[in-house]
Amino acid sequence: TPGYSFSWSPSGGNAAIANNLSAGTYTLIVTDAKGCQGQFSVDVNEPDQIIASTDANAFYGEDQNGNPYNISCIGLSDGSAIVINGGGLSPINYSWADATGNVVSTNANTGNILSAGNYTITVTDANGCSEIDNITLIEPTQLSANATESGDISNYPGSFDISCKGDSDGWIELNPSGGVANSGGIYQYSWSGSINGPMNMSSIYNVTAGNYSVNVTDANGCSITEVFNLDEPADLFIADVDFVNYTGPQKAPYQVDFTDNTSTINNDPINHYWYWSTNESADIYFNSNQQTFTNTFNTVGNNFVYVIVENTISGCTDSLTFNVEVQGIDDPINNVFTPNGDGINDTYDFGEHAMNVFTVEIYNRWGETVFYWEGEKKSWDGKGYDGQMLPEGVYFYVMEAEGIDGEFYSEKGTVTLIR
Repeated sequence: TPGYSFSWSPSGGNAAIANNLSAGTYTLIVTDAKGCQGQFSVDVNEPDQIIASTDANAFYGEDQNGNPYNISCIGLSDGSAIVINGGGLSPINYSWADATGNVVSTNANTGNILSAGNYTITVTDANGCSEIDNITLIEPTQLSANATESGDISNYPGSFDISCKGDSDGWIELNPSGGVANSGGIYQYSWSGSINGPMNMSSIYNVTAGNYSVNVTDANGCSITEVFNLDEPADLFIADVDFVNYTGPQKAPYQVDFTDNTSTINNDPINHYWYWSTNESADIYFNSNQQTFTNTFNTVGNNFVYVIVENTISGCTDSLTFNVEVQGIDDPINNVFTPNGDGINDTYDFGEHAMNVFTVEIYNRWGETVFYWEGEKKSWDGKGYDGQMLPEGVYFYVMEAEGIDGEFYSEKGTVTLIR
């Protein structure tokens, strides 16, 4: 009988049509004007839920420090990611947006030519249902050469890479970092410049002043180029130190003056270091140029003087060697020798130096001449004129000499021969 009423459960209201229902089973009870009822059930279905998961799918790996990366080189846009999804009602649409909200790709489940950064992917089906996922693409750290030049560690104000003009003691060392190193933390190197040695090493040594460049490449082919200029002092540094009053060998005490005329283009301050081979004088240091310096020599023979002159701005050094000959005879004269062939004190001499004339006669206790020599740097080995060994005992000598400067020397004494 007309005059119907409707009741939907568990929800849906009391109209003939129930709207805005979620998925589930619904029961409709219809009642007419006489109270008669009919009951119906209906299932409301929904599509499967959209499921979206986004993964990077290019250049995935870890660098030498264990850090992940998805871009081959810093600053490039060669990243890629893919959305793996299910559910929803086809067709499915995709929208890729960067961190600023700009849409960078649509209608594909793969995003390509992506740079490093955060991305939001919205997946929408035919019914307008959507799911949002996020992914972050990471790029390697900046590749850096981390170069050190020889001048960087100089102790001198000039900080020159080359210590002296024209020298080849410069160097450049690299300690690269960043990027993606090859196995073992290795990078590839290619140098250009005036290099004596391999061009594919991390460092170069013993190079001259000038321009150098190096290309450093990592495992992904990313590279950087560094340019260097190794500098050197402007002027050639040459020490100019000389004798003032040295005229050749003379007897002790022999006072000798030295003068320094070393100069530089910029009048740089100069250090001097004086060293003596005989150790009878203390080593000397002074820090001014164009001075006169005096030393007294007392040791008979060759007295070598070593002078190192240093430019205190560049650190460049030059060295000189002088020989001051002191004329004379050793004092005291050794009066015992042991010619037994052991290489120790096997001969008898006077340690003479710088003599024009030098003669020695050896006598036995009966006044007989058993040996004689003439000339410098000779000695007696305990044998007689005939080459036979002379017996142990006390012998007598007479030495006469004339020095290069005309000084006359005469000595008489005894010498003991022990075997």
